[in-house]
Amino acid sequence: MDELDKLRDLLRLCEVLLGYLDGTRHFDRVGADSIAGLCISTVLTPDRGYETAILDKIRAMPVERYETREQAVAGHEKWKKAAPNLKSVVRLGYASLLPDEVFELVPERVN
Repeated sequence: MDELDKLRDLLRLCEVLLGYLDGTRHFDRVGADSIAGLCISTVLTPDRGYETAILDKIRAMPVERYETREQAVAGHEKWKKAAPNLKSVVRLGYASLLPDEVFELVPERVN
């Protein structure tokens, strides 16, 4: 991966983020559930397709991507069931900008 590829990926990411900020981009929400101090969120993103992310007290971490909405629905259910026992996840990278990386989860306090 050369520097030009990284620059293209960064420009694409900026394009996506600016679309959300100015209200021209919307996403298909498959599901969003709070379980064991974590949020399990699955949406259709404009740049990576359907994606499930785990949100903890510190960060949002994409953990799985899908080709179809049906796969995303099944994946969302899978992550909901796994949430109570999760201690860490592999955050999926973003093109050439971020590599996949393991993160320990920091759940919100649950009363």
